[in-house]
Amino acid sequence: MAFVPGTATDDIIIPTANGNTYLAFAGDDTYIITKAPSAGATMVITDIEGANKIQLVDGLTIASSIFFADAVELTLANGAKFQITSASKFSFDVGANLTTGDKASGSYANQSFAQFASTLGVAS
Repeated sequence: MAFVPGTATDDIIIPTANGNTYLAFAGDDTYIITKAPSAGATMVITDIEGANKIQLVDGLTIASSIFFADAVELTLANGAKFQITSASKFSFDVGANLTTGDKASGSYANQSFAQFASTLGVAS
C-alpha cells in the first residue's frame, strides 16, 4: 500500500489507484469520490488536519455502506471501495464536484458524518 500525500496548502484529491492511502496534511482539502476507480479497487482516505470535505459526484451509485463510530466504507456499484477513516473530521457533499463547479445543495451540502450516515439510511 502506497501513501499519496497532499501538500501543506488546500488540495483537491481524486483517489483512483487501488491500494493507495490518500492523505493531505495541513490545509482545507477536498477529496472527490468518482466512479473512475477500477472494479474491486480499494482506496483509503484519512486526514485529520484542516476543514476537509468528501464530495460524491453526481451519477455515483453506492451499492453498500458500512458505518463505524468514526469511519465508513463505501462500496460503489462496480465494487470499488473507499474507506474513510477519522470520518467525523470531514464534511460530506452529495452530488458535488469542486473541479467542475458542481455544488451540493440544500440538505446534501456540508453534511456532518452523522447527517451523511442518515442520508444513506443509517440511524444515529
